[in-house]
Amino acid sequence: MADLSGGLETKDQAQEKGAEEVKEEEKEEEKEETEGKKEEEKVEEMKEEEAEKKQEDTKEETVKDSKEKDEETKKQVEKVPEYVENAEKTVKENKWNTSQWEVILRYAGKSADALWAREKFENFLKIYPTSALYWRKYIEKEIWAKNFSHVEKLFKRCLMDVQEIELWKTYVKYIQLVKKGQEDELTAVGDAFEFVLKHMGVDIGAGEIWLDYIDTIKKEKTDNSYEADEKVGTLRKIYQKAVCLPTALVEKIWKEYDEFEHSFENKKLAASLTSHFQKKYLPAKQDAKERVKRIKGINRYSLAVPSDFQANPLEERNQSLRWRHFVEYEANFVAPVMDVRRGTGHRQEANLDPDLPVCATKKGRGLLAYKQAILCLRYRPDFWRNAALFCAGFGDHKAAVALFTQGMEGMPEDLLLGLMYGNYREKRKEFKEAEEVYENLTKNVSEKYRTLAWIHLMRYVRRCAEKDAVAMARRVTVKAMKAEVSWEFYVEAAKMEFRTNQEKKIAKKVLALGYKKFQDVYDFVDFYTQFLFDLGDSRDLRAVFARALDGRFPVEKAQPMWNRFVEFERECTMDLSRIEDAEEKRNRAFKIFPPSTAIPIKKKRRGAILQPKREEKPHTAFDIAERYSVYGKLPCPQHQMDALSVISGRKPKREPRNEVTFGKKENFPMSVV
Repeated sequence: MADLSGGLETKDQAQEKGAEEVKEEEKEEEKEETEGKKEEEKVEEMKEEEAEKKQEDTKEETVKDSKEKDEETKKQVEKVPEYVENAEKTVKENKWNTSQWEVILRYAGKSADALWAREKFENFLKIYPTSALYWRKYIEKEIWAKNFSHVEKLFKRCLMDVQEIELWKTYVKYIQLVKKGQEDELTAVGDAFEFVLKHMGVDIGAGEIWLDYIDTIKKEKTDNSYEADEKVGTLRKIYQKAVCLPTALVEKIWKEYDEFEHSFENKKLAASLTSHFQKKYLPAKQDAKERVKRIKGINRYSLAVPSDFQANPLEERNQSLRWRHFVEYEANFVAPVMDVRRGTGHRQEANLDPDLPVCATKKGRGLLAYKQAILCLRYRPDFWRNAALFCAGFGDHKAAVALFTQGMEGMPEDLLLGLMYGNYREKRKEFKEAEEVYENLTKNVSEKYRTLAWIHLMRYVRRCAEKDAVAMARRVTVKAMKAEVSWEFYVEAAKMEFRTNQEKKIAKKVLALGYKKFQDVYDFVDFYTQFLFDLGDSRDLRAVFARALDGRFPVEKAQPMWNRFVEFERECTMDLSRIEDAEEKRNRAFKIFPPSTAIPIKKKRRGAILQPKREEKPHTAFDIAERYSVYGKLPCPQHQMDALSVISGRKPKREPRNEVTFGKKENFPMSVV
């Protein structure tokens, strides 16, 4: 039994040893697998590192390429001629130098660097946004560079605001170019023509567009009789619209239309149609001739420049007169009334009348003329106002407001246009909107006009405030005083308190505040003394006179104040010593002394020299005669006053005096010179 158990143990041990060996082998295999995985991971990491290095290398290469391209573009920009660089420098100093801008843009139109040219055009159009010529050249440059997406953006920016016929022709040509060979070519080109003729069909130069539209319809191919009849009907409608409009080519269009109608077999229909539309063609022909006369001499591509920076103000004035002459004709033109009588025949003729484009109506035609004039006269506020009032005359308040706001956006600093806009709003009783206009003026106008803007805001609030207008106007007064306005505002605020509000004390306080700031400004002090004199405030007036007449103002300029000082003492003091003292002070200030005889001066040298010596007694008989003159009534004859004037050292008046009646106060005939 013992042997058997021992044999069994040996078998178990062998099995255990075999299992351990298997486990060891499995562990070794696992180690090998993990090592293989690690090696694979290392290889993958190496590959990733290599890929990253390649990417970095490619990035560096692209950066180098971009840098090289930038350097090339910079070199191209650096290759700009000297005369263009000089023009750029002058334009930076003075952006209104139109001749130098033309030099830059002429070169930009020829430049091969489209980006550089785009930058120059954009810089120019920020200053001259209504220049139809350079909008067109800019778009043509982008079409040449095949930047069609940018071209469409440019058309969206300028087309509706810049209604100039050549620019709109460029739009039609662009659509023809882009849509050529596409399925929707015919519809897209037709829609483009209809869009342009809707807004510009009545323009004096629109005849070419009408003829181009007719030619494109003629070139359309038809597959059957139905399409052919439809084509004929479309051509007939276009012809009939075109012959009713006063374009420069209306005679040529009429000849083509007459040939078109007589090319068909139905001669009776051709005769009836041509006879009917001839009645409309003849007035249009006459109107076109008048328009051509009136537009002759107008430079439709002149750049809009503020009046302060005009290189040739006379030419700008002539252009504005010619534009006004043309616009008045367009706005006041009355179309001939069609003869629509009772009866079937006349009604049938009336039904033949085509639907003319919107621009051919009286409102559309006048508004188009105003908009075209504003392209060249953008800084003329009267054209903006007249255009807005023209629209308001047809009840189109939105168009009027749009024109005013467009003008204010272009000229936020223009006080006159803002006052016109505020006046328009006030007339329509749109008080909140009007107040916003006046408030914006106080923020946007230059320092030269800021005081005036505050004055008109104060007056408007006093005039139109809904509640407690006096208090609201005084709040504006306080704000204006904090905004550092000039002395004129204090004067106007005091006038409003004195005359409108009947508040003498407040008016006096306003002027007293102004006197603290402007006691060295003669015009303000002169008004202040006149106000106190009329108010009868002798105490404050005497103090102001004492400061004002201490020599701070030139004697020649202060003459009215000296006269007022003497007049104050004569009329308010009733003290002869004070009166004589005031008269003597005035005479001393003006160095008026009666001449005396020459007295020899003793000298040690030979030849005594006689020199006049003035006896410094400034109070003269003329002062007494002038003192006792009332309302121009003299206490002695005129020749005696002249003699006294000469004796006292004054010069007599040589002008003939008008007779003066009582109740009318005039300056005394022998006032101080």
